[in-house]
Amino acid sequence: MTRVSNFKERYQALRPFPVFPGDETWIDRLRTWEDFVEGGHLVADFLANLFRTFVRERGKEQGASGYDEKFRQLCPALHDLLMEYFDEELPWTERRRK
Repeated sequence: MTRVSNFKERYQALRPFPVFPGDETWIDRLRTWEDFVEGGHLVADFLANLFRTFVRERGKEQGASGYDEKFRQLCPALHDLLMEYFDEELPWTERRRK
């Protein structure tokens, strides 16, 4: 329960999330804490697979940079919290386990 509590506080501290009129982004699937917890694993899996595809197609440096620019930079703090919560290891994920 402490883990979830800590993440919920961190999630709430990130709000409000950016809005991109006319575009639906991965952020839109995480607008509430309930969405984050219940469906976030699908978003995290999708983004992790997308990252691996970018790296495979463009090489490690260019792929990571391209992914960061097109997807992570939409909301970097939310991205990294999501990946940390669902244990997806990407270059930006900061492990905060004690």
